[in-house]
Amino acid sequence: KMAVGVLLLSAYLCSILTHRLNDESHELNKQEGERNVLGFAKTIFVTGNTEAVVHIPEKPTRILLALHGCSHGALDWAAPSQCDGCLGLPEELKIVRESGRRGFVVVAPSSVDRIHKCWGPSDVERVTELIANVRKDYTLASLPLFAFGASSGGHFSSVLPLHIKLKAVAIQVASIAPSVLEEADMYPPAVFLYMKLDKRTMARVSDDVHVLQQRKVIAASVQLSPRSLRGYLQNRVDDLRKEQEEELLRFLRSQQITNENDEFIVNPREINWRSTLEPIRGKIQLDTLQPDRSVLLELFNVAFAQHELYYSPSMFRFFEGILSCTDLTDCKNPLA
Repeated sequence: KMAVGVLLLSAYLCSILTHRLNDESHELNKQEGERNVLGFAKTIFVTGNTEAVVHIPEKPTRILLALHGCSHGALDWAAPSQCDGCLGLPEELKIVRESGRRGFVVVAPSSVDRIHKCWGPSDVERVTELIANVRKDYTLASLPLFAFGASSGGHFSSVLPLHIKLKAVAIQVASIAPSVLEEADMYPPAVFLYMKLDKRTMARVSDDVHVLQQRKVIAASVQLSPRSLRGYLQNRVDDLRKEQEEELLRFLRSQQITNENDEFIVNPREINWRSTLEPIRGKIQLDTLQPDRSVLLELFNVAFAQHELYYSPSMFRFFEGILSCTDLTDCKNPLA
């Protein structure tokens, strides 16, 4: 009996020590990044069980859970100057900056799958726990939670309302799983953001919006059309000068990759950009041109408008319209 008692006591003490170590690890794994580089009071990098970047504004009023697509991760959402490995992709940083301007705390986790880097069922508990910890650690318990996700992150964000209370959700270049729609009566307001050349997603989004509206859920959809590269590249790339943009545009037209309006006439994902742009590498500063890590390639994909994460001002208009409603049953579609 004494031996059993000693074993039980040891196990109990071990469990306490493990709990404390886990708590300490949670605290030690948070590192405060460079302040204000993106307009926030602080940026925290969370490592360990769940990798995440958390941007906190001076006066937080709401929380945005930002979910990447496949082949991406949390460090897309932090500026390169903030940490080793921070990518600071342009559309992600545009969303982050606009979020901070509007009082959003931005919580951007990585999926547990670091091979394909897509989201799956095993991420639900990790993400809900992350949100709970951020609320607790930074006294944000009362703030409304919104979710945004693109592609795989869009599918994942569409499932989250079944597991965590959301004020509204933005589902980008993705649709809702049929099994989720079966519980649509309890679904939060949803805005779907899709690209004009993504015909399959367009059809599914149309069906999703119809089902949600039939069940009295506020739902809207917004299409992004192909855009000209002129001005867009310089607007998103801080160190790209006007003459460099012009040199690049002139070259793309000469290779019959874009038309006279500097719009893509071929899918940029089908081009080997390293070899294609080699002739002008000495004239303009190019990045790695590595898919899913390149600033330029992300912008090319957005301009083509088939399948890519992108900044949409309509998302914020929708979210703030929902926030202005005291009773959702009497709330009109903010984008109508």
